[in-house]
Amino acid sequence: MRENISVDEDLDEEFMEDEEKELDLIEDDALAEKETRSLAARTRSAWRKIEQLREMRELNRVLQDDIYNFDADPDPDI
Repeated sequence: MRENISVDEDLDEEFMEDEEKELDLIEDDALAEKETRSLAARTRSAWRKIEQLREMRELNRVLQDDIYNFDADPDPDI
């Protein structure tokens, strides 16, 4: 009888350990999902900034061309 109790206690301990591991995995999955969403938001933000920089670079190029053209051929009426 004592052996049966010991086996039952061991099984209970194993079950509890398995349950705790599963809960840890669920918590890890929830944390991973939260981190993934955060990373996705930061990635979208970075791409928006990259696009803004590209637009600014293009605008800068146009302005530099205008300045060069003005210096090369100034309007005498100004």
